[in-house]
Amino acid sequence: DSYSEHESGFNSQIKGFQSKQEAQNAAPLGELKLSLMFVKSLQQLRLTIIKAENLMKYGKDIDCNSYIKVYLELAGGGKASSRSQTEVIRGNKNPVYNRLIILKDIAVEDLKNKSLRLRVCNKVGSGMSIMNRQNLTIGEVILRLNDLNLQLEEEVRLWRDLEISSENTQVRRGLYTPPAVAYDCPY
Repeated sequence: DSYSEHESGFNSQIKGFQSKQEAQNAAPLGELKLSLMFVKSLQQLRLTIIKAENLMKYGKDIDCNSYIKVYLELAGGGKASSRSQTEVIRGNKNPVYNRLIILKDIAVEDLKNKSLRLRVCNKVGSGMSIMNRQNLTIGEVILRLNDLNLQLEEEVRLWRDLEISSENTQVRRGLYTPPAVAYDCPY
């Protein structure tokens, strides 16, 4: 499933930035493009994670090796009732995933009280010492399903800025590098 035929119209409708720097200033952690569709007859929520752009990097020695964790949870927090994740895209701060995730046994009533949490993580490679090797959370997007009119059973395409995650250990420890001095992936 390719979204290339939608790219030019989709980007021009959503983004009004004149330069790459303007886009990075508006969304310093990065952005996430996705599509959602609810299929009532099958009780499925179909999530397509299309791509991420301008992912922030924590330091010059850490490559952008991103993946996305997906959680279906009660709106307002709570334990996740379903989890999934994409594959790792190595060495790219603008990764294209085109990954379809089908969440099953989703009733219309679930759309009223559930949220999707998409957490973008960076898999830190083996080049670092064992003590520093960890997966870093870049940012996340939380979507309240009730706010998206999914009960209409039509595809909803979204382009969302990443927000700071409560799981972001770099931010909680005060190690967050402001976007003005963050290092870009060379790829």
